[in-house]
Amino acid sequence: MAEVDTRADTVGWYNSAVANETEKPIGPRAKLGRRVAQILYFAIAGFMSVASVVQLTRHVFFPAAAETPPFGSCRDGLRALYQAIERGRIAAERGQDEDEEAALLRYRAAVAPDWSHRDSVAQQCSGDPMEISALDAIERLRYSEEHSVRHQAVELSALRQKVKELVTRDRAR
Repeated sequence: MAEVDTRADTVGWYNSAVANETEKPIGPRAKLGRRVAQILYFAIAGFMSVASVVQLTRHVFFPAAAETPPFGSCRDGLRALYQAIERGRIAAERGQDEDEEAALLRYRAAVAPDWSHRDSVAQQCSGDPMEISALDAIERLRYSEEHSVRHQAVELSALRQKVKELVTRDRAR
């Protein structure tokens, strides 16, 4: 039996398929569309690159002026950060709404004024390892309280809904 050369058939089929694809003329509208897409792509990529370089240059060569610490000492700063957490917790508990986001927003709004100076407090405390440890503990407390506010808001919302259903169902009888 003679062997049939199937390779020649496969290559011939592939070449004819490729030839058919490349022989299709590209219209002027398709060329224009491709050109516009390329220009948009390179414009966006270029803009992102330039924006990144500008931001990096500003941060490296033109740093922001150091803020003057609003607290007299590291201890005063730590005390203020802790008191801000307490105010935030109380503010979150005061709301009567059923939305966890509202409670979280109240907490963050109460905490934000003092915590916006967190970096200056860290700079004041940088010399003493005990004060750095206290700042770290206060930061962990802040995020734990925030998590607790979110969790309590969800639980409280469910409890309010259940009580509302019980009270309205009791009235219907």
